[in-house]
Amino acid sequence: MVYESTSLADFREQLRHPKKLVISYFGAPWCGPCQMYSPQYEALAHATPAGHFIKVQDTARDVVMDQGIRAFPTTKFFVDGELKDEVRGADINSTKRIVEELSKHLFAAFAGSGATLGGTGGPASAEEQRQARLRRFNVPTQPKEEPRIVDENAMEVCGPDGCTPAASGVPTEDEQLQAAIAMSMSSDEPAAAAAPEAGKEEDQAMDEDADGGEDKELSEGVGKQLVDMGFGAVRCRKALRSVGVHADLDSCLNWLTEHQDDADIDDEATMPPKPKEFTPEEKAAQLAKLQERIAERRAERAQEEKAGEISREATRRQQGKETLMRREEMERMARIREAEKIKKEKAEARVERQRILAELERDKRERMANNGKLGSRLGVEGYKPSGVQYDAEGNEAEAEARPAPTPQALAATVSPADAPQVMDQCIESMSQYRAGGDGGKALDILMKIIRKIVENPGVEKFERLNMDGKAYRSKIKPFVGGQKFMIAAGFAKKSDESGNHMVLENRDDELLQTALQKLEAGLQRYNTRA
Repeated sequence: MVYESTSLADFREQLRHPKKLVISYFGAPWCGPCQMYSPQYEALAHATPAGHFIKVQDTARDVVMDQGIRAFPTTKFFVDGELKDEVRGADINSTKRIVEELSKHLFAAFAGSGATLGGTGGPASAEEQRQARLRRFNVPTQPKEEPRIVDENAMEVCGPDGCTPAASGVPTEDEQLQAAIAMSMSSDEPAAAAAPEAGKEEDQAMDEDADGGEDKELSEGVGKQLVDMGFGAVRCRKALRSVGVHADLDSCLNWLTEHQDDADIDDEATMPPKPKEFTPEEKAAQLAKLQERIAERRAERAQEEKAGEISREATRRQQGKETLMRREEMERMARIREAEKIKKEKAEARVERQRILAELERDKRERMANNGKLGSRLGVEGYKPSGVQYDAEGNEAEAEARPAPTPQALAATVSPADAPQVMDQCIESMSQYRAGGDGGKALDILMKIIRKIVENPGVEKFERLNMDGKAYRSKIKPFVGGQKFMIAAGFAKKSDESGNHMVLENRDDELLQTALQKLEAGLQRYNTRA
């Protein structure tokens, strides 16, 4: 059985198989020689139970790269995980030979006659083993001939290792296996496949060279490898001549795989002519012509690169110009937008100035008609100068020269009984300031001040307000009723070295609660009318 390994870790684990001898075959489904070699490899695995046979496909790239496989098919032989030999190409005979040699050395310690399991109890002879192997490939078995007696001279002529098949007349086992393979590949001429040696001799006789009759096409190089693999001479020559002078084993095997089903594959009449062999002068002329074509091609490539560089530079400059134009256009549009914004702001300021001047002119005419006083109050959309307490120039020195009123005098201006009514009047006065929501802001800050005092009784910082602070000066003092509301709630004005302050001297919690409620109601009414 052939085990298929799909990962590097598994492959390394298989190299440590209990069977010391491990044979690994590397192939690919798209490889023509592999399609022919794979069944032969599997047959060898079934016939060699002493070895562990592995198959690795090209999809296991980590294993292929780790083993440095550069061609398919490739067969590697390991003993105890150590690489012993390697065969490149679909050469099943070399694979068998190496397996036999490694098995012989590896299992020499177990040599002996042994016994056949399930048999008669006696060991199988070498001839019986040979016949069994031949039957596996459907090769007709021949009865064993009696060994012929040769003298010493004949032995010397045949060679020290025995007679060759031509001298003995009996095909060897390897030749019979080759014949079986050739017969399985050629369905049109079974008789020729059964007698491969006769076909080879006829083909060699047809293609003998004129310089001595030696057929170098099939006696050396790729041709000899194809013949050794069991292909017929006609097929070998067709493959060699069809591929060309630069034919190698893989390209010839690919050609044979593609054309093995052709009807005229074994027809000598369709034999391609031999590639022409050039003389040294012709080779030199071909080389000069090739070099000339190479030089022309290089010149063309240089011209194309120069033209491409010019085109790229022109494109780059054009893109630069377009980018600059886009940037200038964006800057121009930004300047236009900025100018329009400034123009709009000036127009709005001009309209507002005209509105204020017109309002002031109306106020002036009204004051002239009413002896310097405004006879009416403006609405929400109008301008109300009488509501803001401006300090007129020239009166500041007079105001400073006047003595400050005492807290008792300020407090006396609003009696506790009149305080709620005064608070209502102050809230109503502040509610008249509708422009910009100034009245609501005054009511809101007064409400926050009173709430802090109510929620934090006895805390001095809430009962003492700085009259020079920004909040007091901008949100309470400018509005009629703001300061008077604080006096009605119990505050009094005090001046000392630290400045002017409004101090809660007469604390009345009930009055403060009333003030807070009135402020909340007034602010709600103000927001409702807004």
